[in-house]
Formats: sequence, structure tokens, C-alpha cells
Amino acid sequence: MKNLTAFKALIVLYKSITLKDIDKSAEKFPFTTNTSETVANDLTGFGSHISCILCRGIDCKDCVYNSINNDKFKLDNMCYRRDNRSTYYGINNAPGRITLKRAFKARAKHMESLLKQLS
Repeated sequence: MKNLTAFKALIVLYKSITLKDIDKSAEKFPFTTNTSETVANDLTGFGSHISCILCRGIDCKDCVYNSINNDKFKLDNMCYRRDNRSTYYGINNAPGRITLKRAFKARAKHMESLLKQLS
């Protein structure tokens, strides 16, 4: 696991995002667009292997999401599958600002629970 520091930083970032932050980003990336350029991506790098702070410079097999319970790398252990699916798609499919803020908070809470499993 090579991105534990980035994982912890992302939790802090998700928890710190305000409606004002979302509104400012939504001026550039309206919620009506269906592109990779989204508010979530603009604020956190979410949804792209190139821009995500967890993904940059590492392979999925070296990610925190694949270190839970000492699992060997499996495609279903990725950040958007299995137990991680609902919070990932909560952010990915958020239709508006309030939903997105709640989704960021839910993802942070989920990530904190994963940290506890690593201890």
C-alpha cells in the first residue's frame, strides 16, 4: 500500500468541502453536463486515474482499497467496487450541490471505517 498518506489527506479534503466550494466549481462545470469534467473532479480529482490523488503514480494493486483485510489484489477490491461502490457512485451520480456534499461526507466516513480495518 503506497498511498496511505494521500488516502488520509483525501478524507480531510472530502470533509472540508463546503456548499460554497461546490457552487464555485459548478460555475465552470454545471451538474447538467455528462463529461469527465465534473464538480467532483474539479474539487478533488475524483473519477480519473490521471487526476485522483490516490491513483497518481501507483497501480491499483498498491492502493489502500486493496489492502483492507490483507486482501490480495482482486479487481473487485477497487475503489468503485464491492463495499466501496455505493459511496463512489454517490459522488459520481450526485445530481446537485446538496447531494454531492452529502456524498463527499459519506465517502469520507466510509474511508475512515476502512482505516480502522487497517489497524
